[in-house]
Amino acid sequence: MKSLSIETRKLIVLAKKRNEKADDISKWLNVSKAVIKKIWSLYNKTGNIEAKVNKGRPSSLIAEIEQSIHDKIHEIPDITLSELIDVLKLPIQKSQLHRWLQKKGYSLKKNSSCEQCSKRGCCRKASEMARLSARLGH
Repeated sequence: MKSLSIETRKLIVLAKKRNEKADDISKWLNVSKAVIKKIWSLYNKTGNIEAKVNKGRPSSLIAEIEQSIHDKIHEIPDITLSELIDVLKLPIQKSQLHRWLQKKGYSLKKNSSCEQCSKRGCCRKASEMARLSARLGH
């Protein structure tokens, strides 16, 4: 929902200061009585009528983890999401890592080394497991 403009908020406060009824203000400014009550309450408590900034939920990826992800991607450019999570023991889901990588501008497309795999997907999983084992030294 879009926030009310500061001008509309000022008009609500001025009208309430003149003891106008919420019904009349609601009809005049085309806002709900609940919004009028909320803005008036905010003004009485803080003296401020500006909208609160909603920053959203903070990222669960801390700077150290972010740096280790960057380092591992530069070390192994064709690493998969699952491999990143497994190798770095990340406390996140694949979807969250995918969104974070997209925000950072990483491309997640991967070229297959086998022509048959690109057609049928025949040995993709086997080759991924072998590659992961080789990287981990198993």
